[in-house]
Order: sequence, then structure tokens, then C-alpha cells
Amino acid sequence: MAICGNCSKLYADTYDKCPHCAEKNLKLKGCLILIPVPILALIGIAYLANRAPAPEISAATWCAAFIRQRLNDPASAEFDPTSVNMPASKNADGSYTTLLELRANNAFGAKVKAQYLCTVTPGTREREAWREVNISQVY
Repeated sequence: MAICGNCSKLYADTYDKCPHCAEKNLKLKGCLILIPVPILALIGIAYLANRAPAPEISAATWCAAFIRQRLNDPASAEFDPTSVNMPASKNADGSYTTLLELRANNAFGAKVKAQYLCTVTPGTREREAWREVNISQVY
């Protein structure tokens, strides 16, 4: 079956012309439009997959990693997803500051809640690791 490009009526694709308006049957017309769409979608997905995350999100992720290193039981750390996914604030000097909330085991094994104010700076070259500037426990 084919849909006429002129009158939009359905007819058998064995006809050379639309029986309703005599528009010529261009069988490849639809194929030429549909083939590029999946290709463009794949190119877009590949681009997004290789793109580096926004610096504001990377800053929060790096802060979480630096804070985890300071904990008595790093494996017990449960960061609040809201705070980790919240974009960090960019400072005038190019560093980023974020407030992260987490629950982790203290030295006695009890799960405690804590907030950390963390400032990090991106590496000087692309794909270089971030550096810790300051981390302070708020509570």
C-alpha cells in the first residue's frame, strides 16, 4: 500500500499513478526520508556518549570522590542523589563549590548524617583529573 503525496489517500503500490488524483507513484520517496533518520539518531547518540559531562556536574562527582577518601568507612557512604546531581556553583577563580549531604558509618560503626562544603578546580588540560581545593564538614 502507498499513500499519495499529493492527496494523502491510500492506494495499492502496484499502480504507477494515484487513482484519485493521477499523481505519479514515487516508491522510493518515503525510503529516502526514512533511511537518514535512524542514521542521524545514531550519530546524535554517539556524540552525546563521547561528550564530557558539564563541569558543574563533574565538580560534584569529584567532590563526592574526595569526601569518600576522608571517611572512616568509605564503602558505607550513601550520598544524597539530590545533592550529587545538583550543579556546583562556579567561583570567580574558576573553581567550583558544592554542598553534599551523605550518610556513612562513623568510627563506632553507627550510620551518621553529614554535610560537606567542597571546592574543587578542574585540571588544566582536557580529561585531566580535578584537584581538591578545600573540604569542610558543615555538620
